[in-house]
Amino acid sequence: MTETTAARIQKANSDIEKINKKIQRIETALNGGKNPYLYDEGDMRRAKAELSEAITRLERWKARAAVEEAEEREPRIEAVEAFLENWKREATEYYTAEMARLNDYLQSRYEKEQALRAEFQANKIPVWDKAFSEKQKELGIDRNSHGEYLKSHFSSLILDIKHYGNEWQTRLESILEREKNNKRRTLIARVKDVVGEITDATGLYIASNLEINGVVIGDTATARVTTISAGGWNIQRFHFRVLVKAI
Repeated sequence: MTETTAARIQKANSDIEKINKKIQRIETALNGGKNPYLYDEGDMRRAKAELSEAITRLERWKARAAVEEAEEREPRIEAVEAFLENWKREATEYYTAEMARLNDYLQSRYEKEQALRAEFQANKIPVWDKAFSEKQKELGIDRNSHGEYLKSHFSSLILDIKHYGNEWQTRLESILEREKNNKRRTLIARVKDVVGEITDATGLYIASNLEINGVVIGDTATARVTTISAGGWNIQRFHFRVLVKAI
């Protein structure tokens, strides 16, 4: 498992241990023992709720660890790894360009807002005047128009990483690395569904268009693998479908 997942599991276990100790102190207080913190029934309910949440977090991170450990046991196929690295590079380039486009939009909106405020101030009209909000709507920079524009022009991933400020690239890297691992698992599972356990994947290769093609041999069958990448106007090039056909 990754260091991050291991650290989260350790923290969740630590949290559970601390909460259980707190619950023991509350039980002692409620049963007539020492009560320096003036615990009551409400404290017990909150502590048990915290314990439930901590246990849920622990189970979630344990599940993540199981997935990561399964991925580590999967054989690394050279052509698959190269294909996925190409995918990740293209995805990174795409979302980086989308972030630049989002920043251009936000800067343009800011400049329009500032120019509108300056215009109203020059005419001695307060910005809380109804005319100001009407002009915002006319220019498409009011809150509602802004929200609708973001939802219709940018993906949820872009809107998510934007919240990380200067750390957005780190967040994007984490998301795409996790998705790359998901795609590896899915791709290999698709192949195994047809050929069984993979015994020879040296027939796979990266084509000139960066797609993965070729033949895979398994313990129950042999199959041809073909990937079809989506591309064209308004479609992210790095989307792809994997076709596996027994031969």
